[in-house]
Amino acid sequence: MRKLLQLTFIIVLFASCAKDREFPSGTFKTAAAPIVGTRQLIHYWNFNNVTDLLTPSLTIGNASWIYSTSAGGYYDAVADSSSLNARNGDIGGSALRLRNPAGSFVLNLPTSGYKNVIFSYAVKRTSNGAQLNSLSYSVDGINFSSNNLQPNLNNVDTIWNVYSYDFSGITAVNDNSNFKIKIDFAIGSGNSSGNDRFDNITVDADSIPGSGLNNIYLLNYWNFNNSDTSKAISLIPAASLDFDFATVTGTTGYFDFTTSTATQNVRNGDLPGDCLRVRNPVNAFIINTPTTGYKKIKISYAVDRTSSGAQNSDVSYSLNGGTTYINTGLTSPTYMPTVDPNYSLITYDLSSISGANNNPNLRFKITFSNGNLGTSGNNRFDNITVEGYKQ
Repeated sequence: MRKLLQLTFIIVLFASCAKDREFPSGTFKTAAAPIVGTRQLIHYWNFNNVTDLLTPSLTIGNASWIYSTSAGGYYDAVADSSSLNARNGDIGGSALRLRNPAGSFVLNLPTSGYKNVIFSYAVKRTSNGAQLNSLSYSVDGINFSSNNLQPNLNNVDTIWNVYSYDFSGITAVNDNSNFKIKIDFAIGSGNSSGNDRFDNITVDADSIPGSGLNNIYLLNYWNFNNSDTSKAISLIPAASLDFDFATVTGTTGYFDFTTSTATQNVRNGDLPGDCLRVRNPVNAFIINTPTTGYKKIKISYAVDRTSSGAQNSDVSYSLNGGTTYINTGLTSPTYMPTVDPNYSLITYDLSSISGANNNPNLRFKITFSNGNLGTSGNNRFDNITVEGYKQ
């Protein structure tokens, strides 16, 4: 017992001294978001989708987690959430609750094509929750170690804190499809009540030049299931949506959200939720999609319309931030949306358009006609994706 108390004191002392400091590779800091430098976000869970806690909010591919316990513990969502370490402007919605008796929390975090990994998360506990998190990692997907990751313990408080682990000095973690992190629990983990709560789990890393050139990446993805225009996945956060509405006899167009049945172009196993409804009168819908660092761009989405919605859509793009729009190089730049609830999948491949590559000012515009200036009716969009290959 004396040794356990001494260990707890050392951890609490270290954590209190660690705040707002920079540490060498393999150590951590607390109570602040990590300083990621040139790294980009490659895996992320914000747990705001309470019906699907397993699916990442963003991943470059194949990230997953499992809470393994044989003692009766389980996981669920809790409304007590945190904005600490949140990305892409996300707000606190819900958090992951790992209930006692605690087992092991294992995250599968492939780093293929990336190096200099930083792993971060926000965490708190209830009064009966486990007081210690013990981290280890695997580079073969089977065996776990805490070598060169010292200290690998953090003291979990009853208020939210962020812990960040820097794996930059552990080269075996780089470009590794088998990389995993395991969190074990101690001091209170065997209680019949109580829990530890996790939110905004992130992995940031630097891209390895020349690596992953044959892999297509999902740069941005809107599924609109949160009834807003925030991105479900965003490797390039500057992407956004814009609208050119019209006013006819005192009625001005606007956008809102409605229930969707679209299964076309969904990612990460998403279920139909809501879709974007672009209401008449309207001129155009614009996807601002920087492609910095990527090439061979492809844009896809599911679309339909109501009987009074615009019957024709003309597609164009801008290479200069919207100053001029053209359709050169686009195959079939005009389409007719199907009538709700029958969605169609629309895809435009910009691979042959060299100016769309590595372009911070790329925009993609859908211009409506033949019914777009009515005072009722709408066109509906769901599961918008922008994909590309590394430069």
